[in-house]
Amino acid sequence: MLIMLILRVPEQTTKPPMSSVLVKLPRKLDLLGFALFAIACTMFLTAINWGGATYPWSSAKVIGLLCGSGGILALFITWAIHQGDEALIPPHILQERNLFFGCWISGLQGGATIMVGYYLPLWFQAVKGASPTDSGLMMLPTMISQILGSITSGAVVRKLHYVPPWAIIGSVMTAVGTGLITTFTADMSKGKWIGYQIIAGFGRGAALNMPIVASQEYLSRDSIAIASSAIALCQYLTGSVAISVAQAIFQNRLTPALEKYAPNVDPAIILDAGATGYADILPADQLPGVRLAYNEALVKVFFLPTATAAVAALLSFGFSWKKIGVEEHKEMPPAVSDHVQILTPFITFLKAPRPLTLHEACSISMDGAFVRLHPQVACLAIILFSHTVVSHNRLVTMLEEASPLLGGQRRAASRWSSIYWLSTVVFCLSAAGFMLNVPLTQLIEENICTRYAPQGAPTERHCKSDEIQSKLAYLNGNLSLVEAVVGLFVAFPFGVLADRVGRKPVIFLSVIGTSLALAWELAVIAFPKIVQVQAILAGPLFTVVGGGNTVLLANLYSIASDLVAQSDRASAFFLMAFSSLVGACLGPALSSKLMETFSPWIAAFASFFVNLIAWIPLFFVPETLSISKPDSDDDSHLEESQPDSFKFHLSQSLQLLIAYLGSLKSCSMALVLATFLTVAPEILGTSQFMAQYISKRFDWPLAETGYLLTLRGVIHMAVLLFILPLLSKLLLRYRNPAVKDLILARASVVFAAVGALCMAAPQIRVVMAGLAVHSLGSGLAPLCRSLATTYVAPQDTSKLNTVIGIVETTGSLFAGPALAWLFETGMRLGGLMLVRTPPLEEVRDSD
Repeated sequence: MLIMLILRVPEQTTKPPMSSVLVKLPRKLDLLGFALFAIACTMFLTAINWGGATYPWSSAKVIGLLCGSGGILALFITWAIHQGDEALIPPHILQERNLFFGCWISGLQGGATIMVGYYLPLWFQAVKGASPTDSGLMMLPTMISQILGSITSGAVVRKLHYVPPWAIIGSVMTAVGTGLITTFTADMSKGKWIGYQIIAGFGRGAALNMPIVASQEYLSRDSIAIASSAIALCQYLTGSVAISVAQAIFQNRLTPALEKYAPNVDPAIILDAGATGYADILPADQLPGVRLAYNEALVKVFFLPTATAAVAALLSFGFSWKKIGVEEHKEMPPAVSDHVQILTPFITFLKAPRPLTLHEACSISMDGAFVRLHPQVACLAIILFSHTVVSHNRLVTMLEEASPLLGGQRRAASRWSSIYWLSTVVFCLSAAGFMLNVPLTQLIEENICTRYAPQGAPTERHCKSDEIQSKLAYLNGNLSLVEAVVGLFVAFPFGVLADRVGRKPVIFLSVIGTSLALAWELAVIAFPKIVQVQAILAGPLFTVVGGGNTVLLANLYSIASDLVAQSDRASAFFLMAFSSLVGACLGPALSSKLMETFSPWIAAFASFFVNLIAWIPLFFVPETLSISKPDSDDDSHLEESQPDSFKFHLSQSLQLLIAYLGSLKSCSMALVLATFLTVAPEILGTSQFMAQYISKRFDWPLAETGYLLTLRGVIHMAVLLFILPLLSKLLLRYRNPAVKDLILARASVVFAAVGALCMAAPQIRVVMAGLAVHSLGSGLAPLCRSLATTYVAPQDTSKLNTVIGIVETTGSLFAGPALAWLFETGMRLGGLMLVRTPPLEEVRDSD
């Protein structure tokens, strides 16, 4: 977090001095308009808060504040008209149809959001008797569904190309869902209050997104910033008014309800105690009546957001029904049009399955303009005119390379089928890796525990002693250390070898090495009386065959890079990364299910066989090294001039890498690279060590901890697939890419830090919430990788990625031992460092 705060992005353009900007700033700000508007809002909100609570609505103070706010608002409008475009809110902006309706809809929906967000937790506390923490967790259906509604509406509106349908559907769902909330009763089932929240939350998320989309699509680029500010202003201003009105409704309805349902209770005592305190001061026989009174008063409040959502649904018809996201047909630029017209005869002529002759080549006309516009194709024509007979396939290849507008569909389809097979390989490897974490931890734990309890087979609960857990932590930590050391020494040589002998041979070697390593680890655990459990640390040594997973994944991405064009590489890498995320989500859940149903051995063997299955799709993927190889004549010449070509290539690559490391002298670059030291500790701490931590601290069976890792994987996938792309697209409208990446990286660090603190809580629910919040910061590594490219030249990006890989590997060297030491230290210190909550059986017995 400290690195992200002090990091600065280099300026993309020259800027005037700060002093000159500050001198001119007051003239550009409408300070008088701001003062008038702020005073009018303050007086109006004060009147709303006082009316019916502190003073009656007929009092002179309330009436005076309302009249005063109206008069000052009239002055503000007059001043804004006088200022014109320089006003705080330019009048011409509000004349835009879509902004006018967008402000109203945003205000109504914003008010409904704030009212529900404030009074629904109060209902859980006052009526259901939930604690403040539990009421926050009970609000998760609203928050999650609102996020999903916003993401879904933003994605689908680009496909349907119309704003009003989603605004109408979202507002109607909000009205229906909030209307159902008005039927809440004290004995309502959990399924109903969860389902009603999902309906209202999804609709609210969809509807709140539409005013912003409409303003960005229908307004000019210069007006978007002011329009977004106006929408936000209406949302929060209306929300402030709504919460005041809702408070008045609640207070005016609570006292009569208490007199109706709890006539023997003094309403003043209940009001002083509050919604969460009356249960501590009243006898048990009076609590049901008070809860009924609170329920009646609170559900009356929810009629207000229901009404505002219904009005917003009607106003949504006022949005423009013009298509969005579809550009008007534009005439082709002359150069492109001429390009297509002249290349068409070439492609048509080449359809005949035979060589071209000089006579046929001469039938193709050219002029000087064509030569100037299309030098590649002009060179091809010169070959034809020089009596050279070129084969049909060779000419098609040359033309496709000269113009990306033509041909190659079959070849592209074939290559994309290979990308799908590569994605299958990545999925299998990811699922196998995440399937192995939890069962391997339990098997090692049982092995250690058996040595300390030779008289019989101990239960998993008996294996939670500090001494056994300490040894388990150190074994897991040292296992990751050995893997990192081996990878550090063999990854680079095998990467060079892959560039010499081919990608697929090295991939097959890597699969063999990882399979041998896993087989050794399982064999050590299976024979505890023959082999000491510490021998498991020799397992990663088998990855000297092939270089392990690091080399394997690098070569898979290299094949993908060779197969597709540069413009399609991002899509190919995205598909492979998505496959990895799906494997990370399904692997832990499947492993936990197998462990619960059968045993950890079945889960471990399943992981082993899934790792082997990854071989099969590779047979359908072509070797791509030949694409970039030189011709055979040149290759033989190189072999003659360099007898030991692999050694030469390795030494030369190392020299270039060392020279490049020496050139990285930027302080900001060093700070960005330092963030990659945390990648391995973060991954290890939230996967293998997280399972042991939850199992030890809360007496959870290890088999159940895999479901928590699935939760992390799902949120991780949502962050990378939906949240980050959406925020990136939004921020790019106002910031350059480097600043955008820095803002998102800082936000990711905050989420990760807050989530990590919550995971240290002694309540499992808070830990689960902390794990979810921490997962929202999972975009830090790719954001920092993108940010690092800002400090290097484009041609040095490949070298930069190599350096980042070295830094990440360096971080993995100390990650395992450091986490193991911290885990043991926490157990030794006890107290808040590692608090054990009572097991579920003990809680039931005490009840």
